[in-house]
Amino acid sequence: GDGGDMVGYAARKGTIYIKGSVGDLVGCNMRGVEGQGGPVIVVGGGVKKRAFESTSGGTGIITGHGLVEGQPIIGDNFASGLFGGAIYVRDTTDEIGKHIDPEHRNNLIIEEILPQDDSLLYTELTNYCHELGIDLNEVVQGTWTRITSKTRNPLGEVYLEG
Repeated sequence: GDGGDMVGYAARKGTIYIKGSVGDLVGCNMRGVEGQGGPVIVVGGGVKKRAFESTSGGTGIITGHGLVEGQPIIGDNFASGLFGGAIYVRDTTDEIGKHIDPEHRNNLIIEEILPQDDSLLYTELTNYCHELGIDLNEVVQGTWTRITSKTRNPLGEVYLEG
């Protein structure tokens, strides 16, 4: 089914699988736990605005395979303030770029990948599809984009470390 707003807010570990779509602020403030990795959120549909905002660890995956054609896979202000972890979206870098605040875009690495070439993504998609009875081949096809941060301190120009 679908999830509401703030799914996985401030998560530190664990895995959340959602077959449908979610609302605003999914995955915000996710953090990893030292030595234990981080939380994983896999969404089969789309996410609304401000998803994965201020995230410093963990993994977000948006497959979009449950969406109706023409329905957006991500909302505005996507990945604003991302400074750790990785987000994967089944869409082109051009389309994703339209939903990332230009002020934050320079702090991000946005690159198209093949799921089979990224072991973390492929493993999580395999587990997700197995648990929810979805055909993995249907989910991995298409263009995938990985979003990571260029820095662990996105506000380094504003605040001094120390």
